[in-house]
Amino acid sequence: MKPPARIALLLLLALAGLALRCASWGEVFRPWGVAFVDGDCYARMTRVEQVMAAPGRIVRAHDFENFPLGTRPHATAPLDYLIAAVAWALHPFCGAAARDLAGAWIGPLCFLLALAALLNLTRRAGWPAGWWAGLALFALSPISVHGTVLGRPDHQALLLVLLAAAGAAEHALAIDPRPRTALSTGVLWGMALWVSFYEPVLLFLLARAIASGQPKRFTALVLVGTGVVLTMALAAEGWRLEFGWLHGAESEWFLRWSQHIGELASQPPWSWTLLTWFGGFVVLIPGALVYSARQAARGSLSLSVCLAILLALTCWQARWAYFLVLGIALSVPLAAAWPIPRRSVVLGVALLPVLAAAWPSSGPHGRGAEADLLHALAAEIRTEAQNEPSRRDGILAPWWLCPPLAYWSGQPAIAGSSHQALAGALDAERVLSAANDAEAFAIIRRRRVRWIVSDSTDRLIAGAMYPENYGARSLDLRLRHHPELVPAFLELPDRAVGTVRDSTLSLVRVRPEYLPP
Repeated sequence: MKPPARIALLLLLALAGLALRCASWGEVFRPWGVAFVDGDCYARMTRVEQVMAAPGRIVRAHDFENFPLGTRPHATAPLDYLIAAVAWALHPFCGAAARDLAGAWIGPLCFLLALAALLNLTRRAGWPAGWWAGLALFALSPISVHGTVLGRPDHQALLLVLLAAAGAAEHALAIDPRPRTALSTGVLWGMALWVSFYEPVLLFLLARAIASGQPKRFTALVLVGTGVVLTMALAAEGWRLEFGWLHGAESEWFLRWSQHIGELASQPPWSWTLLTWFGGFVVLIPGALVYSARQAARGSLSLSVCLAILLALTCWQARWAYFLVLGIALSVPLAAAWPIPRRSVVLGVALLPVLAAAWPSSGPHGRGAEADLLHALAAEIRTEAQNEPSRRDGILAPWWLCPPLAYWSGQPAIAGSSHQALAGALDAERVLSAANDAEAFAIIRRRRVRWIVSDSTDRLIAGAMYPENYGARSLDLRLRHHPELVPAFLELPDRAVGTVRDSTLSLVRVRPEYLPP
């Protein structure tokens, strides 16, 4: 392919990838601001708000979820400061909206950076046959789009950038070993491990297994670069890994909660979903790598085994799919000897399932309208809280509503969208499902609750850890249908809030005389 045609194809892939990631533009950008994609995004943006208010701060604890106890999260500083840096750059042009705009656009920006890293690897490999296929898969795959979509400031977007750059650096080190390249490779791996000490740990070990044949001094330099960054991370963040939730009552809570988290869902190997995420490449690329290994291409067989491991992990937890699609995209230029006739036709056919699922036939209609209602409720809470600035009271709501309410209102929430906030999520569920008003009031007092936001009963049950606790006398049903049975410590609203999709939201206040001092 001649350079002009190559440039045109690259621009087309970049624009198509951006268009897919921005397809829900109207749902994200609302008249009042930005509606982020999920609860974790609001938790991240609350962290960004805190570091922008006090530059240099490292957020080691969340006081805005699991109130008043707080949590010690696994989230770390690199993405906080990346979003903050973009916000500071936008501030002269966008003013107060810069922070939310930076959070909204960080995903597509990370997509472009990761695509550039993949392109660098392709260029270093000499534009091998079928080079465009890996870039097309990364640009168009629905799981890749979700990881870097507009309005989703999630650590996985930054991980895709760092791991794509680390993969390109590993390839550069394999073909032209240099001390500087080895150190930069280690630094990239260290940054990825700083962002998350989960998936990158295994990926780093797999990369070291693939590179086991390189000279020991270069391996040592990689480990030195990684160790330096990890030492900095430990000094800045402190030790974050806690495993108390793996045993005791919290392990049961986690298992029940995880059933509602899409990234923790399992996929059978024959699932159509996997085909739409990876197309035929999940078979083609390992096969080409095995063929390359027979031609004495160093590391090809090991890389094929690593992709098989990532596929098994993706079938176990969907969150590994982000890294499998990146691994396939990184492997395409390395599968240099394609043992297939009519290569371009075969690769195009392999892309067809991805293309069929790429463009959303219908956006997430109603998500933006639901965010409008939540934002209006949060604005009421913020106004009331500003009238008594010396008080700090909590918002009790289902766990999926707590992060946006906390972000927009500036008041802490009892629950949260992280597993560290499961105790608060369970307390919120106990109050909303309570038939015994004395037990509900005890939790409200202990948690310093001032506002209660309830969702529709169907959604409360669907998202509950213990749905069997909801009965005919549960508090949420009485709030909605039997105001005469509402306990005296609650003050019903003067008007209904509104309904959108299958969600009916209502705001209830604890009467002032029942609030703790």
